[in-house]
Amino acid sequence: MRIAFYAPRATFTKPGNSGDRVFVQTFLEALRARGHRVEVMSSVDVRDFWRGDLPSWRLLTEGAAIALRTLQLAPAGWIVYSSSVNYPDLFGWRMHPKRYILLVAYPGHPERMAPRWQRVFGRSFRRSLARADVVTVYRPAGISHLRPLGVAEDRIEVMPLSAGVPDWQPTQAEARRRLGLPATAPIVLCMARFPDEETRGSKTQMVLDLVRAHASLPDDTLVLVTGGGDGPGRTQVEDAIRELELADRVRLVGDVDHDDVHWYYAACDVYAYPHELDRPWVSVMEAQACGRAVVMLRTTSAEMIIDAGTTGLLAADRDEFTELLGALVADRSRCRAMGDAARARSKARFSLAAQVRRIEAALRGTD
Repeated sequence: MRIAFYAPRATFTKPGNSGDRVFVQTFLEALRARGHRVEVMSSVDVRDFWRGDLPSWRLLTEGAAIALRTLQLAPAGWIVYSSSVNYPDLFGWRMHPKRYILLVAYPGHPERMAPRWQRVFGRSFRRSLARADVVTVYRPAGISHLRPLGVAEDRIEVMPLSAGVPDWQPTQAEARRRLGLPATAPIVLCMARFPDEETRGSKTQMVLDLVRAHASLPDDTLVLVTGGGDGPGRTQVEDAIRELELADRVRLVGDVDHDDVHWYYAACDVYAYPHELDRPWVSVMEAQACGRAVVMLRTTSAEMIIDAGTTGLLAADRDEFTELLGALVADRSRCRAMGDAARARSKARFSLAAQVRRIEAALRGTD
């Protein structure tokens, strides 16, 4: 099939290590590997309009360019990734595509835009929702968020962002030798970027909670945090490590190229992600696909992607998270058993291959 792919937040189509960028790159590669011709229709980020970084007339020229690309491609369908009122599809639904799929849609935050852009973008978002043959959401709560916008429930599918299940990955011993990590110590991994600004439920706060939880872990446990940024978030974490005298037991690795992250998954015993937001995090999906037990806070998304007690553990609050993480790290045979179960479940239910097949069916208009 010839497929038009469009991400209103154009940065998601560029190489990078964030969850959305990783998903988009692997998703497009998977479609092309199955013989589909996929073209990214635009590199313009619609946020640049409502932030004033691009003039309004640029919408017309970009729309004309996309119309020409659509005419040349003659696609069997459009896939629009991660659309909302702040990042609506301004173009695809106007092309009268044969099949039109909104892959991850959510209401967004119109209050962040000036009233003029709220009207323009809101109208386009509602039109795209009305035109869509299938609208996917990545967590169960997304269904109730779209109902008030007039999307019938029979057009909505819950489809968390998938992770590729690797055909091969190194043994734990091989990974630890390559990365220069202790051969026998328990290792906890967390992947997080430190934002420039602190907000409720930020990833910086999550890492701080994980650092403070070290007191409940076996003394020889090593906590690895991959990700980066030199903003105030990293400074806060470094200060906490010094204050708690954990310099030898908590290591901030910094940015890791996504092609190399499987070495870190292979090296660890447990993947810890105590974030309070209700999202099926891509790194959690990847950790399970690589055969690692996961400990998270309980949300509807976490309940969907983790079989509590079998593939990982879910905590009601941060105190219970600390308790569960400590108990699991102290039982490495249980870690391995949960990791094996997580990999099998990921392959059966949340693999990239399974998601691609569902999208192909939606493009063909079949179940």
